[in-house]
Amino acid sequence: MDTPETYTAHISSIVMVNPAGFNRSIRYLPHCLRFLFIHMLSEYVKTAWLIIACKRKGAAETKRYIRKWGALNSFFIKTLQNPARTFREIADIVSFDIMPQLRFLLKKHGDLFYFVLNKDDTLVAVEKTLSWSQRSVPESHILVFPGNHLDSFIDENQILLI
Repeated sequence: MDTPETYTAHISSIVMVNPAGFNRSIRYLPHCLRFLFIHMLSEYVKTAWLIIACKRKGAAETKRYIRKWGALNSFFIKTLQNPARTFREIADIVSFDIMPQLRFLLKKHGDLFYFVLNKDDTLVAVEKTLSWSQRSVPESHILVFPGNHLDSFIDENQILLI
């Protein structure tokens, strides 16, 4: 924040993928519960169902859902390995007001920022982030994909587009 000119010459863009912190009404405990139960549990159930359905049909998409299952496992294992870090990150998300700092950086280096959002995100409410980003950066700097929170990193089609 203090000296962005020292690094902007070396950075061609800053990509914010499903960034948290744009919903000021979210609180610590609800976000913890949303992460652990609504997001993780529902993604596990949905992905398991899709894997079973694809295998029965012999669909080529099975590999995609198995890849998603692996990513969910990795995400969940990292949470269990260091739960203190996870809960500190959630505390940072709900307590840090990102918008003033981002406004400052956008004013000086707005062309560097891009937002990549998954419209079906159950972990980070995309509506508030999308609304804020539409008022702050050109429409060409906003990519909205179908899918949930991790899909930008899992879905090969989205990875290629980013």
